[in-house]
Amino acid sequence: MQSNDGKIVRQGGQGEVVQRSFWSGPGVDDLRCTALSAGAVNKTRRNIVLVHGGAHTSECWVRTPDGRPGWADQFLAAGHDVYLVDWIDTARPLSLADQRPQQVIEALGRLLRRIGPSTVVGHSLGGGLVIKATEAAGEVVQAVVLLAPAAVEFPNTSPAAGVDGRPVVVSAEVARDRFANSSLFPRESFSAYVKSLVPYDPLMRNAAIGVTPEFRIDPARTEVWRRVRTLVLLAEEDRTVPLSSSLAAARAMGVALTMLGADWGLPGHGHVFIVERRSEIVTTRTAEWLSGVEGP
Repeated sequence: MQSNDGKIVRQGGQGEVVQRSFWSGPGVDDLRCTALSAGAVNKTRRNIVLVHGGAHTSECWVRTPDGRPGWADQFLAAGHDVYLVDWIDTARPLSLADQRPQQVIEALGRLLRRIGPSTVVGHSLGGGLVIKATEAAGEVVQAVVLLAPAAVEFPNTSPAAGVDGRPVVVSAEVARDRFANSSLFPRESFSAYVKSLVPYDPLMRNAAIGVTPEFRIDPARTEVWRRVRTLVLLAEEDRTVPLSSSLAAARAMGVALTMLGADWGLPGHGHVFIVERRSEIVTTRTAEWLSGVEGP
């Protein structure tokens, strides 16, 4: 197994944070994961697995474009162990064409089985990956949090489909229109945000917009959603994930949708609400929801 079990101690928002990196398995298609632990004593301590979306990396969970602490620090502060998944691995010598949706889903399932009972959080395309990995490895998933997930029961024709062998690159224009459109996006940091975006595999794009069927709900596995508590959070100003797609997927899963504005009183958010202003309030509300879910 390719791994790095050496422990690195860094200073985090909660003092010393133990950090280690490892691979989800021995194959070339496995995932890089960074484990963070603040060492706090918490009788409700959980494994929190954070899965980023398309064109992003795990950095989106660590800090926001304007330098505020991200979701990872907030879960660390609550005494949980955090696992940052990088399914777009900019550090590994693989071409983007080697990222097949089913391979990434299977690798995420191997990671979850290695970690053990976990709460799995996915944003956008990462939400689609989390849905399918939960279907496959639901026995080790305690709860699922889907943030503007790419859950598609029919094609979303708004984004352009990917062309096999040609990496998907999110331009500044597209990022401004689809990711940074809300009033809560830190627009003064837009340039830094665009620089953080990375190319990703066109086959992953096509799965995420429903051109291909990899992210569709498996009707033979819907029992997992009756057992695993699931929170689906959507934002009213989202220009990337159509509400109609989310409604269709929610019906197929048999779960409810939660709107940030209408249901939580947090209006004005867009697709990347995980890094927008007031993102810490969304994280806090998510942690409160999670406190009502049976833990380990």
